[in-house]
Amino acid sequence: MNITPFQIAIEQDAVDELARRISDVRWPNVADAHAEERGLSLEWLRGAAQYWLDSFDWRGVEARLNQLPQFTADVDGTTLHFVHARSGGDGVPVLLVHGWPDSFVRYRDIVEPLVAAGHDVIVPSLPGFLFSGQPSGPLRLTGVAEHLHSLMRGVGYERYAVSGGDWGSSIVDSLATAHPDAVAALHLTDIPFAKSFAVDRATATAAEQAYLTSADAWFQQAAYFAIHASEPTALATGLADSPVALLAWIGSKMRDWSDTEPELEGLLTQVSLHWFTNDARSALRLYSEAIDPSAWSDEAEPSGTIDDDSHQPASGGWGVAAPAIPTGVTVFPQDFLNPPREYAERFYDLRRYTVAAHGGHFGATEDPEFFANELTALLAEV
Repeated sequence: MNITPFQIAIEQDAVDELARRISDVRWPNVADAHAEERGLSLEWLRGAAQYWLDSFDWRGVEARLNQLPQFTADVDGTTLHFVHARSGGDGVPVLLVHGWPDSFVRYRDIVEPLVAAGHDVIVPSLPGFLFSGQPSGPLRLTGVAEHLHSLMRGVGYERYAVSGGDWGSSIVDSLATAHPDAVAALHLTDIPFAKSFAVDRATATAAEQAYLTSADAWFQQAAYFAIHASEPTALATGLADSPVALLAWIGSKMRDWSDTEPELEGLLTQVSLHWFTNDARSALRLYSEAIDPSAWSDEAEPSGTIDDDSHQPASGGWGVAAPAIPTGVTVFPQDFLNPPREYAERFYDLRRYTVAAHGGHFGATEDPEFFANELTALLAEV
């Protein structure tokens, strides 16, 4: 594998263009600028955009991000960007996998404590996100899992632990299912949503019934998911043209899905990275392409590569539990859904199940110390 050191270096012309586009925004005509709509009000958006224009120091952010050791590699024909921090210790290496709308930055504050505990840490940008390339064929969950497994083998790890949230949870679940001999431990902050379709609800406990009812209600109200899946290019055309539109779309989700008001500097870091890399469309591909239609059939299994159907995973179907891999589930109470312990035990060899005192969908960012402690505790057990 050809691995190349990488540093973020955005051209000054692009930084200047961002400022110009923020200055030239045409604001929507709303009746009440203070009205909050699922994490967004025009008042908040105006203030955040003004801060982005006047006070946000991209070059300072860029320098801090470049303190993380970053690389790119050609993996199965697609460029992958990733952080690779070596500890010099003998702990099991850890692969951390993000989702949408964030990025590898989700785990920025997790790298140091894991390295201090003796674990090498690998944090990729998913295909289609930021500085990673994207395949020309369908972008399947199982294919991304194979891609990341190839990366881990390519950088020298035969056995490693995995942790994921949002799309990352589904990806590492697929990776563990396909490569049980390689995955030493599995850590999740949510249970892949599609597993709910595999549960015989007649056998569910009262806590599981409540969880599944909440999951049904959440999915019915997840309008953003439907738009991402059905009209991604129409949406992304606006997001790719207006940084303030991108801030509104991502900012509303990050505010709505967090337990407390997210720190503006961190939020603008995420949005700036998406803007500079123009990944508004490519970062939405998983919503419409992640699940091979054959995965919903008992007769067929999902494809195992990113861009074709030539390989099959070790096991398939949403009802198939990951093999007996030691698993930890860390639940952050203000996340979309809070799976009860017995629900997690349906699918995994559960060794740790912990409910945090606070935190939402971005638990690794909202409470990095707690997240890191939970992960290192799981790794110490295995």
